[in-house]
Amino acid sequence: MKRILVLLLCCVILTSCTGKDTKHERTIFSMDTQIELAVYGSDGEKVLDKAEEEIKRINEKYSVVNLEKSILAQDGETVALIDAAEKIKKDTNGAFDINIAPVMRIWGFYSEEFGKKNHRVPTQSEINEALDAASEGMYFDFGGIAKGYCADKLSWLLRSGGVESAVLSLGGNVALIGSKPDGTPWTVGIKSPFDDGLYATVKVQDTMVVTSGDYVRYFEENGKKYHHIINPATGYPAESDLTSVTIISNSGATADALSTALFVMGKDKAIEYWRNNGEFELILITKDGTIHSTEGVDIQTEHKIKKIKEQ
Repeated sequence: MKRILVLLLCCVILTSCTGKDTKHERTIFSMDTQIELAVYGSDGEKVLDKAEEEIKRINEKYSVVNLEKSILAQDGETVALIDAAEKIKKDTNGAFDINIAPVMRIWGFYSEEFGKKNHRVPTQSEINEALDAASEGMYFDFGGIAKGYCADKLSWLLRSGGVESAVLSLGGNVALIGSKPDGTPWTVGIKSPFDDGLYATVKVQDTMVVTSGDYVRYFEENGKKYHHIINPATGYPAESDLTSVTIISNSGATADALSTALFVMGKDKAIEYWRNNGEFELILITKDGTIHSTEGVDIQTEHKIKKIKEQ
């Protein structure tokens, strides 16, 4: 469940535009992160205006305000988003759960609390109480799927406006429309979990790239690190052998949720899930620094890499 980014999980490396297309850029702070939009074409400013309106609408509708019951109106859009989240919850045996809001709250991982350093290790009784509240299914945290869903909506909106080349960066969620104006693939950087640099880059086009990691939002207490990706089964930060998960998929919402779920599941189960489900590419970085990447990824890195095969 990815929330406000202290460090960028992904960055897009852009090269200058050639040809007649004009590049239009806009930076917006919304959904707990800095959103960077770059659109190519003569009507870029108009579609960016519409994109900004859509970002604000989704942020207002799905941001966590409090934990009151029935916080969200159950309209068709929300029901569809909940259904998508519930499907991933079922497919991953509960590794992803949008009802985790009470647990996230007591850990102090929401932006307004984390920024004030209102984070601490809860007592076991507090965690048990929060897990009981989460099991009621009445509290929602869309933080693990909303950015991906927003990327999907923006991509559709821009395509409908005639955009054929664009890159949209919503924190750790990157949406690519088409290829670069010169016809070559985009280069997307995978943030290093160990320092401020890049750990790898991938060549992609017309897809979504989403990364989750344990290095984004965390605090330390008594020498132990507590990160924001909570295991819904325990109420504690996931004890994973992974430090970063990247999903490349045609669906931003699915990629967003899976990047969290597979982190919780750990390397072996994440690979097993990919083998059983497919339809997306996978990049895992384990705590020892090894990259595990499916064979369909065009990845460049100076670090040790192991290819994930279908069998």
